[in-house]
Amino acid sequence: GQQIKVDHICAGLPGFDIAGMHDYLRQHGIEYRDYPSGKDLSVGEPDGGVRLQLASDHGWQALLGGTASPESVPAGGEAIFRPAGIDHILLNVDDPETSAAFYATIFGPVAQRNNNRIWFQVGTSRVGLLKTPQGAKPGVNHFCVAAAPFEYGAAVMKLEQAGAKVEMPEVAGAPEFRDPDGYLVQVMRSRA
Repeated sequence: GQQIKVDHICAGLPGFDIAGMHDYLRQHGIEYRDYPSGKDLSVGEPDGGVRLQLASDHGWQALLGGTASPESVPAGGEAIFRPAGIDHILLNVDDPETSAAFYATIFGPVAQRNNNRIWFQVGTSRVGLLKTPQGAKPGVNHFCVAAAPFEYGAAVMKLEQAGAKVEMPEVAGAPEFRDPDGYLVQVMRSRA
């Protein structure tokens, strides 16, 4: 009965210096909160949507062998896709220009504007901002995984067999489907 939502996204920053980040955020009037580890922090999204965690690049590796460990999940055959990484995450926001100004202080200038979306380049991935559709709440619109070349029809058939609710794609040849919790997932052929 609870609403499904993404709590936060995390950007791993090469050469991350938390003390320097504190100074930068204070100078720019951006509120932040340190995580208990003292190694990373989060900043709130202006419209109360998804929080942004800032941490060192590949900082999650410190968790391996500690409190988090990979689960051993038996493979049920060959995976439908061979993922290469996250292509993009698109966020629904109340005021795209306010959110763009906020993210520009974190990620640098806007990389692109198209299709009513504002894009930021974050390493090899992108974060996009889109005006929240009428009747919806701010949060994750969808995330897109870049994958090795695949055949669209065969992939859709396998997704349906796996129980995914396949939807009409926004981009030809890029399947879109809902996971068991209702998140919209898009898969595109890797541009690399």
